[in-house]
Amino acid sequence: MATRSAYRPLMRLMKGRARASIPWQWLIIVAVLHGIAGLLLAVFSAPLFLWPLALIAILLQTACLAGPVALGRRQRYPALLNRLVFYVGATLAAIVLAVGVGYGGTADIDEIRLGSLALGIAAANLGVVLLSACCSLLIAYLGDRLVPRLGPGRSGLLLLLLCYLGLAVGGITGVAIATGA
Repeated sequence: MATRSAYRPLMRLMKGRARASIPWQWLIIVAVLHGIAGLLLAVFSAPLFLWPLALIAILLQTACLAGPVALGRRQRYPALLNRLVFYVGATLAAIVLAVGVGYGGTADIDEIRLGSLALGIAAANLGVVLLSACCSLLIAYLGDRLVPRLGPGRSGLLLLLLCYLGLAVGGITGVAIATGA
């Protein structure tokens, strides 16, 4: 009986570590999704002023880490302010991607049909909104998972760097595809 109670603290410690592990697979997914966003911005030859706006949108989202667990630890008004800043960042990211994808064109303007054009624009905008929503939800989810393990500063910095890395790799790949290199 005495040996069984000696293992309980060890089991609690092991259970806590297993729960607070770093979700690398989700971190890779968020980097890949931001890579897709960078690819879309580069392939469609978006104006250069959209790139700093995309960086600011990602910065706003990763600075807040507005998941339910992270917001539950804050007082009422700072939590509302964090949520507002996160929503501004998510909205800015969706606008940047929608404007960037909107710069895609066609080589032959005589072959454009109104029905196919409307369907193409709707599909592109829906895809952009879904991509932006997935990125924002993953940032909030990962913030909740990383804050207990790394703290708010390190987890926000890790997410920021991975998002920027994905955006840069996607942008470089998109430029290589657009130039034919």
